[in-house]
Amino acid sequence: MSGISAIPSTPSPLLLNTTISPLTVLTQASQAAANAAVQQEVTIVQNDLTNSYNAKIAAAEAEGNPTPAQQAQQTQIDNLSEQASAFGNAETQYGTNASVFQDLTTQLTNLQTAASAGDAQNFDVALAQANADLANLQVVGFNPVFENDGVATLKSTGLGIQPSSYYDLSTAQGQAAALAAIAQAQQSVSQSNQATLLNQNEAGTEVLALNGTISSLNQSLQQSEVEQISQSSQDVANLQQQLQDQLNLIQIELGKSSQQAQALQQQATAVENLYAAPAPGTLLSLFA
Repeated sequence: MSGISAIPSTPSPLLLNTTISPLTVLTQASQAAANAAVQQEVTIVQNDLTNSYNAKIAAAEAEGNPTPAQQAQQTQIDNLSEQASAFGNAETQYGTNASVFQDLTTQLTNLQTAASAGDAQNFDVALAQANADLANLQVVGFNPVFENDGVATLKSTGLGIQPSSYYDLSTAQGQAAALAAIAQAQQSVSQSNQATLLNQNEAGTEVLALNGTISSLNQSLQQSEVEQISQSSQDVANLQQQLQDQLNLIQIELGKSSQQAQALQQQATAVENLYAAPAPGTLLSLFA
C-alpha cells in the first residue's frame, strides 16, 4: 500500500537505560537535607547546652564563695581569735611573773634572815638576786578584765631596800631599819603576786571560753561551706546528666532521620533495578 510510511518505534520510558532516576536524585537530596537539618539541630543544641553548662559552672563557683553572712561570721571568728591570742599571751606573761615572784619572795626571806643575823655578805647577795628578779618582771599590757598587778610601779620605784653598808647591820638600829624596808617590800611584792595569780587564772579562763566560742563558730561555718560545696557539686552533676540526656535524644532523632533516608534510598534502588537496562547476554537484553 502506497502513501503509508512506517511509524518509527520509540522505546518506552519505562525501558530507558538510565543510570540515575529522578527518584534517586530526590532521595539523595532529601537525605542531604535531612542530614543538614539534623546537623544544624545538633550544633544548636550543643551550643545551647555548652552555654548553659558554662553558666551553671560559673554559678556553682560563685556559690562556693563566702556569703555576706559567712564573711561576717569569719570576721567574728578572726576578732575572737585575736582576743584569745591576747589573753593567751597575757596568761604566759602572768605565769612567767608568778615564777619570778616566787623566787623574789624567797630572796626577801633570805634578806630578812641575813638582816636579823647581821650577815652583811649574804644580805647583799640576796639583795642582788632580788633586784635581778625585779628586772625580769614583765609589764603586761592593759586590759580592763585584769586587776592592776602593780608591776609597773614596783619596777619604777624599786624594792626600797638599800645595800648592807647603808644600814650597818652590826648594830641593832641598822638591823631594824633593814627589816622595816624588807617588810615594806614584802607587802608590795605579796600584793603584786596575788594580783598576778588572779590575772593568770582569769586569762586562762578567758582563753578557754573564747576558744569554745571560736570552735562552735568554726563548726557552724564549716558546715555551711560543706553544704555550699555539696549543692554546687549536685548542680554540676544534674547539668551533666541533662547534657547526656539531650545528647541521647539527639542520637535517637538522628537515627530516625537516617532510617527514613535509608528507606527512601532502598525504594529508589528497587525502582532503578526494575527499570534499568537488562544485563548484556541475557534474554531481556535482546528486546532492549
